[in-house]
Amino acid sequence: MLRRRPYLQRVCLLLAIAIATLGCSADPVLNTAATAAEPASTAPSAEPATAQEELVEPTTIMLAIDTSLSMLAEDTAPNRFLGATEAVNAFLDAVPDETHVGLVSFHGIATVELLPTKDRAAVRSAILGLELDEATAVGEAIFASIEALESFAADFEGEPPPARIVLLSDGETTVGRPDAAGIDLAQTAGIAVSTIVFGTDAGTIQAPDTDDPLPIPVPVNKRALAEIADQTGGEFFEAETTAALIAIFTEIGSTL
Repeated sequence: MLRRRPYLQRVCLLLAIAIATLGCSADPVLNTAATAAEPASTAPSAEPATAQEELVEPTTIMLAIDTSLSMLAEDTAPNRFLGATEAVNAFLDAVPDETHVGLVSFHGIATVELLPTKDRAAVRSAILGLELDEATAVGEAIFASIEALESFAADFEGEPPPARIVLLSDGETTVGRPDAAGIDLAQTAGIAVSTIVFGTDAGTIQAPDTDDPLPIPVPVNKRALAEIADQTGGEFFEAETTAALIAIFTEIGSTL
């Protein structure tokens, strides 16, 4: 056993040297890995922040809502008008807080109910106060909406946000300036008019102020509203149910 000690001592010494060498070389490897990982952990965070900033650019929307008597048709439950007000409220829930929203109503005439505002309660209150009457003036609604947007832009501090009109109706112009005149004005102003036709060809209403039991047909006019959107660079939507209309308005609001 005494003869083997020098051999064992040399083995122990070699093992000690090897362990010490491994211990010293481990730290640089770990430090190098950590250093290399740092850029990968910090680089991706910048791009989502930039994209997020681009998505929240303020916008101005004028809602033009048909308040003609044909909106009483019950081909959409509970009727076209109540379905429209429900959908507009869904739009207000979905639209970003930075978006200014105004309201125009139109039947035989077009009325600016509210200039663009961030006050959602004011818009909802204006919707509750809408009243229906005879005739449909789609062309006048476009004129009134653009005039409201120009008035808003004139009083806006700084560069006014981009503007757009969203017009909901079930029919075509019967009084006032024709659709073509509204299209020309929108093109000149550079404002897109997106249109939504709401209802079906089976819609009917009772004749106002009469005891005539025969219903009056009030079919929708897709062609007229589609042309307005096409000629002004807007989008055209169709909805035959209140649920479909709510989905359209929610989509518009959430993509602004």
